[in-house]
Amino acid sequence: MLDMKKIEKYLPYVLMGIAGLIAIFSLFSAVRTIEDATFGSEAESLLGGLKAILGGNVEAIGDEKVSFSFLNLLAFFLPALAAGGFAFIVFKAPNHKPLLVLTSVLLTVSFLLAWIFLSNMIYNLNGDGGTTILRAKAIFPDVVKLGFGTVMGIIFSIIGLLASGFHTFLLVKDDFVTVKAEQ
Repeated sequence: MLDMKKIEKYLPYVLMGIAGLIAIFSLFSAVRTIEDATFGSEAESLLGGLKAILGGNVEAIGDEKVSFSFLNLLAFFLPALAAGGFAFIVFKAPNHKPLLVLTSVLLTVSFLLAWIFLSNMIYNLNGDGGTTILRAKAIFPDVVKLGFGTVMGIIFSIIGLLASGFHTFLLVKDDFVTVKAEQ
């Protein structure tokens, strides 16, 4: 049988690792094309995660520029920022339950927002390059796809969402049992 106290003790470390992995996936491909026999094109990465965040020239579409995207920045780094705050509370005030619950809920929300923003990575691109990629996505929807880093970020955001939601449940379940017993 699983010991819930051990899970509650080690789950914050798992959540911090998941948030860190999402940030690391910003180093991989964010948007790519697939191999298309009709046009004789090979699969290639259009831009990496950091370029989707910070902007720059996209060589694959004729050196058009993509500009800074705050939503893409939040997509990859909001869970890591929230996990940092969560870690601070876990290490500095581990017995302050309301603060632990609040930061756990905020971490859950950050994983949810990361999932939403990463799923819309292509639509969050700014600048002429972003417009060109959006046009290509509209004309050839099966050719322009999310890259490896974005897809893995989505997967780990969902895992983090479920795990942090479970952690929040573990933190508040005793309060509900106590209130019900008092009535």
